[in-house]
Amino acid sequence: SLGGRPAEADYKSFKLTDEVSKERGRMHGALTMEYEKMNDNTPEPHTMMQLTDEVSKDVEAHLISQG
Repeated sequence: SLGGRPAEADYKSFKLTDEVSKERGRMHGALTMEYEKMNDNTPEPHTMMQLTDEVSKDVEAHLISQG
């Protein structure tokens, strides 16, 4: 849900993709968010963007702590 509403109510499609790679002994990651709004009045998914940012920072901190 986004802001207490199901994502299906505001978005035709919503996709979150993560990619992880290892280069020169270091791990790199990228998150991509793709969405299509139902109409021009549909708000941007700021709540989901904020949650995704917080989760990615938690994952990064965990991976760093694992050495």
